Amino acid sequence: MFVGPSAEAIHEFCRQCVLEDISGILAHHLGTPAIEQVNALVNQLFDADLAAKRAAGEQNTTSSTVIPLHPRNKHLH
Repeated sequence: MFVGPSAEAIHEFCRQCVLEDISGILAHHLGTPAIEQVNALVNQLFDADLAAKRAAGEQNTTSSTVIPLHPRNKHLH
């Protein structure tokens, strides 16, 4: 389990997992420039989501939050 020190750290971890998954899927079908374009869009979406959460006043009520190590609960070691 990943224990995040803050909501932002958890958000960043999720962003990294999504970028990794999407890049892996697209690598079989598209070239690097297209993958970079999609990654830029995903980053924009995650930035907008985080900004919306901050604007809505969403805060973590506990000192840490636990999320699975990987979205599909795969062990990466």
